[in-house]
Amino acid sequence: MSLRNRDVLVGMSGVVNVSGQMKEQRQCDGCSACCEVLRIDVLDKPTYQKCEHVCDGGGCGVYGSRPVACQSFRCLWLLGHLDEGQRPDKLGVMLTVTEHPLTGKAIMFTEVHDEAMVRPEVVAAMREAVARLPIAIMRKGENVLVRNEQELDDLLGMQSACA
Repeated sequence: MSLRNRDVLVGMSGVVNVSGQMKEQRQCDGCSACCEVLRIDVLDKPTYQKCEHVCDGGGCGVYGSRPVACQSFRCLWLLGHLDEGQRPDKLGVMLTVTEHPLTGKAIMFTEVHDEAMVRPEVVAAMREAVARLPIAIMRKGENVLVRNEQELDDLLGMQSACA
């Protein structure tokens, strides 16, 4: 897995490349990973609890009147920075760019399906990302900031030792 744009910047209008051009945006097309894993305060929806408005098979039952927080959210797949087959519900991990209080910009890896973080393509993506920016990893009950490859190796070593 490879991030298509190696120089991702975040602005008010979303993710742009260094030339200032917007990447081609996709449609969610039935993916509702963000609705299942992210906290949505205006809906009193906690992290890792499926939103009550998610329809069977994906999609939003209140799409036309969904909260601004939902309307403005864009993962890196939706913004066109990941390959077509790396949609969060298929890959099992959702990637976003976030502001972290300790490091500034970071790439957030949010686990959508259990054990997706140990998939070889996800580990490769984490290695590629941490070479450029810190990464934040969110799993059920665990949030970890990884600032360099050594910290990632330490984290992956701990996970495999416990498996």
